[in-house]
Amino acid sequence: RDLHLSIRLQRQMCIRDRVYDTQEVIPGIISHFCRLKTIKYTDNPSVVSIGDKVTNSVDSIARQDSGRNHTATHLLHAALRAVLGNHVRQAGSLVEPERLRFDFSHPQALTKIEINNVQNLVSEQINTNSSIRKSEDKYNEAIKRGALAFFGDRYDQTVRLIEIGDKSTFSFEVCGGTHVKETGELGDFIILSESSIGSGLRRIEAYSGRKANEYLSEKSNSMNKLAKVFSSSPTELLDRIQFLTGSVDELSKEFSVSIDGQQEEYKLTIWFVAEKVIDPNGNEIYSREPKHYKAVKFYSLKPKFIKFKDDENQIIEIKSEEPMNWDLVKVY
Repeated sequence: RDLHLSIRLQRQMCIRDRVYDTQEVIPGIISHFCRLKTIKYTDNPSVVSIGDKVTNSVDSIARQDSGRNHTATHLLHAALRAVLGNHVRQAGSLVEPERLRFDFSHPQALTKIEINNVQNLVSEQINTNSSIRKSEDKYNEAIKRGALAFFGDRYDQTVRLIEIGDKSTFSFEVCGGTHVKETGELGDFIILSESSIGSGLRRIEAYSGRKANEYLSEKSNSMNKLAKVFSSSPTELLDRIQFLTGSVDELSKEFSVSIDGQQEEYKLTIWFVAEKVIDPNGNEIYSREPKHYKAVKFYSLKPKFIKFKDDENQIIEIKSEEPMNWDLVKVY
């Protein structure tokens, strides 16, 4: 499935297709299942016939991206076992040029700290640019040497081994897939999500390589835009949002006005339409006549909801579909 082929019919034309599955039809013979998507083939499927000779060329960019994600899957597996324990076992995976998905055994959701530790371990292996050694050995000998292989009934007597790590082995697995030559080729590694897919089974989805770099760039651009909206720098954005959120919470809380236990009188002026009009003299006026109230105690003072007690001890609530403009003046 790592293959993206360009099939050139020697007697007719070049047809692009995508390999959607591979199967070992008989030992040693692997068949590729393709979907042809050209207009000429759709209009006339007979342009391809049994017995036609074709030449296949691999999409090198897609294969390289798949190799990055495949190597990232091995690093992820090893990091999970290092952080969570050796009970972690691969339960399935998906490797595509755009992303990777890894299913594994674990009884509970990972904490944020555990996810960060796993991602950091993978990133450390990428930063050290560890070599990736490929070799072959007898299956039983490979297992004795410590290679991980959770699908024993699917392997031949002689298996291919992928070992990652220079000074010490970080990952050692039985694997026949495509990989990069050194971990530094992965560039970046980002865990996108961690979720449950059943009892005792978890799933991680992630990016590596070019897709991870695109993701980080988009995230950085979004942070810069948000920082601009909140008049902040990206590094101080969280503090700025927390400050503004706290200010809004304080303003939204119920409050009352009193000094030494004595209620005081306020003149409350409310305009029910937010738009302002500029008069010929350049003064701002509101588009509707304001309403005036006498208030001695407030319970809520929000843009769309005001609740207060007037000077006749009546509780008054005012709601508006649109934000109201209001002015509060203490009466001395």
